[in-house]
Amino acid sequence: MIDLVVINDEPVNFHFPDHYKYVYLDILEEKYNIKTKMIVTERGESDFDHRNVLLKLKKNSTKNIARRVAYSAYLIFYVFKTLIFDSRVKGMKYILVHDEPIIAFVSYVAARLRRKKFIYRITHLKAEEVGQSKGFKYAILSSFAKWLRNFLIKRADAVIVMSEDMKQYFQNFINREIHCISSCVKMYDDSQTLEIPERIKAIKRKVKKNSLCYLGTISSSRGLNFIIEVIANIHAKGLQKELNIFGKGTDKDFIELREKINTLNLQNHIFLYDQIPMYQLKYVLEEARIGLSPYLYDHNYILKYNSPLKTLDYMSFGKFVVGSDIGDHLETILDSKSGEVAKNNVEDFSNSIIRLNNKLDNLGTNEFEYQISFFTNWLKENRSLDSSAKKVFDVLKKMG
Repeated sequence: MIDLVVINDEPVNFHFPDHYKYVYLDILEEKYNIKTKMIVTERGESDFDHRNVLLKLKKNSTKNIARRVAYSAYLIFYVFKTLIFDSRVKGMKYILVHDEPIIAFVSYVAARLRRKKFIYRITHLKAEEVGQSKGFKYAILSSFAKWLRNFLIKRADAVIVMSEDMKQYFQNFINREIHCISSCVKMYDDSQTLEIPERIKAIKRKVKKNSLCYLGTISSSRGLNFIIEVIANIHAKGLQKELNIFGKGTDKDFIELREKINTLNLQNHIFLYDQIPMYQLKYVLEEARIGLSPYLYDHNYILKYNSPLKTLDYMSFGKFVVGSDIGDHLETILDSKSGEVAKNNVEDFSNSIIRLNNKLDNLGTNEFEYQISFFTNWLKENRSLDSSAKKVFDVLKKMG
């Protein structure tokens, strides 16, 4: 017997954050006795496995329309078949679907046929972003996705969104209760850094004391070129700081970023590294002091209404933060007193880094440690996996 079936179309070996994985697969059962099974996808082959994974489907990210239709049909068939006929979902009370409107609609129909509660969880506004692409095809896809998504928002038994800004966005044209459960983070303790490969130890030795860091996607659309210009600007203002960048990206992304770094003669001050496991990052960044979280949200729906993970990662590592002035940062950075929020221009962002750095330089050891303790405790209380699980449980409890 199970209580909740969760369907998430993000591939487990590409983008399956802790605030979904551990909350759904472990914590809900451990703390609230909510037995959960998940239907997930994988891109290619993955070694991801868990006793509570109900079904693992192949993810296809092709841009070919015919193949996308075939892939959607494949998903629809297996999801519907599982929700209606699979004996392993016997006794379920709730079906929760992330984002994908076609799968959400199929799941909504299955929920109604089986007289179960349907929850729609929205973590991005890709439909709006697709509509900004040039071409009639994208306009049609965007319009259909938005119509279907809004249909489901109106009819779902509960709706959960990623940020307060996203909640307000929907409530501007849909009058209903919407729950907000923002990103959360796994807190890594020092015992998880005991087995560190020599390669990682070598990287750690290169990270200078009180340097800057960036974690995340290596892409110009995510503000990396902007950050390179910021580093050039703070150097021109007299603050000589190194920046260590850790992330995932294509070879082309890395090449373009290195070209930008070389153009501004910053190759001895900015260092690029591939993505490494989070518990190893905490060890590597022990000497770093400030994390950067640029979100160039102008004309970018996904970033504007997002709830960034990197900000929480920095805080969980005990790092202060300078981030763009999106709504979620106003909460995570300002409420937790972990840093500064800046407008998305080189001058303001640079000044915020300099101001925060000077402030930290003037703190005594006890006050410095107190500040870190304060925002770490805030994180545990407001954005930990346990706090997220409780919010999901509260939504289920309210529906009965």
